[in-house]
Amino acid sequence: MYIVIAGMGQVGLQITETLLEEGHNLAVIEKNKERMSVFESMDVLSINGNAASLSTLIEAGISSADIFIGATGSDEVNIISSIIAKTKGCRTMARINDRDYMPENMISGKLDLFGIDLAICPDRVTAKHMAKMLLLPSLVESEVVTKEGGLIINFILPENSPLTSIGIDGVTLPKGCLISAIARSGIVVNPDLAGKFRPGDKIFVTIDSKNKIPEVETAFRLEISVSTVVGEKMEVGMDKIMIMGANDIGINLAQSLELSRLILLMDECEEQCEEAATQLKKALTIHISGIDDKALKEEGIEDVGAFVATTESSEFNMLACLIAMRLGVRKTMALVEDPDLIPLFEQIGITVALSPRMITANTMLKHIAKPGQKRPTTKQITSLPSNESRVLEVFVSDDLWIVGKEFGKVKLPNNSFIGSVIRGGTVLRPTQFDVVRPGDRLIIFAGTESLKKIDKLFMRSRKG
Repeated sequence: MYIVIAGMGQVGLQITETLLEEGHNLAVIEKNKERMSVFESMDVLSINGNAASLSTLIEAGISSADIFIGATGSDEVNIISSIIAKTKGCRTMARINDRDYMPENMISGKLDLFGIDLAICPDRVTAKHMAKMLLLPSLVESEVVTKEGGLIINFILPENSPLTSIGIDGVTLPKGCLISAIARSGIVVNPDLAGKFRPGDKIFVTIDSKNKIPEVETAFRLEISVSTVVGEKMEVGMDKIMIMGANDIGINLAQSLELSRLILLMDECEEQCEEAATQLKKALTIHISGIDDKALKEEGIEDVGAFVATTESSEFNMLACLIAMRLGVRKTMALVEDPDLIPLFEQIGITVALSPRMITANTMLKHIAKPGQKRPTTKQITSLPSNESRVLEVFVSDDLWIVGKEFGKVKLPNNSFIGSVIRGGTVLRPTQFDVVRPGDRLIIFAGTESLKKIDKLFMRSRKG
């Protein structure tokens, strides 16, 4: 497909790099001349100009484009350029942050008024992602794979874990749960080849139901949360949560949690606290600094289940979480502007570090099919913070060429492997002699350099 992308901040750049790896033809538009040098080594048509200008869009080839993505930092530019692109027959996507442009509580969806097929609110998408993690034990990250309940979770093995120096055979997981991959020093490795666990390993586990998350916690001897499944929700014994940062993300997060948890939303800006208070029903807003030991103690930080830092400053978020850890909080979450800093945050003991820009980019990428595909047979589930590896799901259709073949004869490119298979709601790790069946969902871990080969591999039908 031919795709035009406007705005080359971190969101636009990550989308561009990923789509190039997948084999799309791209044009990029950036107003800031200083950012243009990054495209000299990329196979893209680069335009220095205003994306809201018809002449700039025409120069980028908007009349022949399949998709337009508005990823600039200006909602107005994204809206105007999307309106123009829509008149040229493009499918349109745009990041829209201002609540005045988005319907109340809408996280992503269609905005017919502006001709936008998929509008994504970064603040709300990020807050939803964080809330989902805060309602799961151990702050594990999770990605849904099947409608039947299958999902992939990942978590960091703590420094003091008794499992370090033990291999995967030393962990007994419940039926329906498998260790699919281990990320170590920025590289994803097959668990069968990983040897013994090491402190800081990021463990990926495929499970057939979120009901089994507490059992996975127990198997990995993590700090156990008192958790139960009630209906469709996981209820966790994390009754009190502190959020530092009364910005849009902090407020949206507090709104998502306030009806089921005691939420303390704090900020050193009194005006922001007052504004937040008008938008919240039950959460308490407190005018204090997140790095004031005495004030945090007075607000009962020793009793919180998790401390979350959502300010615009990565450095402040890091410091606030470190202070919270020193005061006894065991679960901390911080927002990070630069995704490349996420491993550093994790190395110093912060439980979870998240990049709003990375979450926004991944959300958009999930809605774009691979070149030549009418539907996404190969679907990206998530990317690792280093942006060097992807977690993919391949749905095995009836006519895919690998149907009936032994897994050992399905040769994947270097630096990629099948971590697990979900078959009829059951999670399994196939042997080389097991046969691929229609309906199988292959969970593949792959380096970015192998993505084009994987896409090409799974686009072939049995007749082809």
